[in-house]
Amino acid sequence: FAVIVICVIYVLSLIIHKQNPFNYRMDPHLIGRYYLSQDIPHEVDGKRVFLSDDEIHIAAGYLYSMGADPTEYNFQHPPLIKYMFGFMTRLTDNPYLVQVVLSLLLLLLTYFLGFTVSRSWKGALLASALLAIDPLFISFSMQALLDLGQSVLVISYLIVSVIYTRKYWLQGIILGLLLTSKFWAGSLFFIALINCYLLIKRRFDTRHFTYQICTAFFVFCLVYARSFIAHRGLFNIVFFELKTLKYWFHHSVSSVPGASLVLFMTGYLKSWWGAREVLRAQYWTLLWPIGLCMTSIASVRRLMHERMKPNLMTLIYVISPTYLAYLSIQAAYERYFIVLLPYLYIGMAFSLVQFFTKKSGRR
Repeated sequence: FAVIVICVIYVLSLIIHKQNPFNYRMDPHLIGRYYLSQDIPHEVDGKRVFLSDDEIHIAAGYLYSMGADPTEYNFQHPPLIKYMFGFMTRLTDNPYLVQVVLSLLLLLLTYFLGFTVSRSWKGALLASALLAIDPLFISFSMQALLDLGQSVLVISYLIVSVIYTRKYWLQGIILGLLLTSKFWAGSLFFIALINCYLLIKRRFDTRHFTYQICTAFFVFCLVYARSFIAHRGLFNIVFFELKTLKYWFHHSVSSVPGASLVLFMTGYLKSWWGAREVLRAQYWTLLWPIGLCMTSIASVRRLMHERMKPNLMTLIYVISPTYLAYLSIQAAYERYFIVLLPYLYIGMAFSLVQFFTKKSGRR
């Protein structure tokens, strides 16, 4: 029943927001424009073009699916999700179908996690519904961006790490996929937070975590199999990732600390490019600051009440404010917030259900 309701809500949200990802067909000239945007394989004087991240990911994914080395095209992000865009484009000529599947997966995983921590189907369904109508979430249905896939894998890793603690091989596979979905700096935050929670709960197993890391590294290398083939097995993946990390520090660190928090709370951003004007966020909703206030207050209360022995709901509450603090050192982009929205809405929904349940009980 919940699956049917969630699917219906998602389709209705697409209709309300006038998003139709099903009729898109790939621009046959996109690959040529991509070459001109990247000066690959040769530069044409006066014809340099600029593409959106959406177009770059579609073009790069298509080239990957045709056998291109992912370290040569759009190297700054690992190739997993772009491979999915590429193979879906070759199969259906529509990469956005990947985003539709990932959107439904994120809604269903949000429901599963919400029900697991609260044992309330009403709260879990409310959390999924809040996520389904969020304008930022819906925008991913028509944007081939990597953050949605990263969000699905983050919540999957949380579920298998906290609920299925002995499935270290499954944790390792999902961790490896997570680290190859998008550049892994943001993923490290969640990996550290989840394992710190397990450590506090005395459920952290060093031996199993070692197995998990080894499995993840194998999966990570497997996704880069084409690069190993291109370099005849001599591809130094550790050196390559360190080079990518250097690139990330140079291009992604914010020149205005705290800009992400301001954007999340107000919907406004001062650009660090062009005329440096104040811009209005395209997908901002008032639910974000309301949810952040609710989850921040709830997390402080729970930590004080539990005397540093948090349960899983406390972890859910803590994720939103702490991840925003982490994002404050990065350049501010709306799309980065999709990773924290499932936990924000689970926290909001659980708080609302608790409030109205107590109110009904008093009556």
